[in-house]
Amino acid sequence: MVSKDTIVATKVGKKTLANIGSNITIFSESALVMNCNVTGVPPPTVTWFKNSKILGNSSKVRIDKKSNFLEISRADEDDEGSYTCIASNVIGSETASSKVNIIGKPFSILYSRSYQFP
Repeated sequence: MVSKDTIVATKVGKKTLANIGSNITIFSESALVMNCNVTGVPPPTVTWFKNSKILGNSSKVRIDKKSNFLEISRADEDDEGSYTCIASNVIGSETASSKVNIIGKPFSILYSRSYQFP
């Protein structure tokens, strides 16, 4: 069994970079860039999927076909799921996937020492 790396974002609002194939956890409202690092002759075409549905560019998702990156801006719970890249050419195809988890932003609890309970 091959173990996957686990990548966990450490700062809210920052961009997390990860290679596809890693398990990824980031904070809500952060950005995620996943790389489908492939080479081949002839050069493969990369197609991205989320939960088995093909992905394209949208207001939150940007796919760079030259560098094979997928970027999710301001991630939220709707962005959780299984992301897959399929690289294919006339010789064949390869598949890699990542499970992406989104966790809420950390918060602080503010209190006043002068408050008196009834």
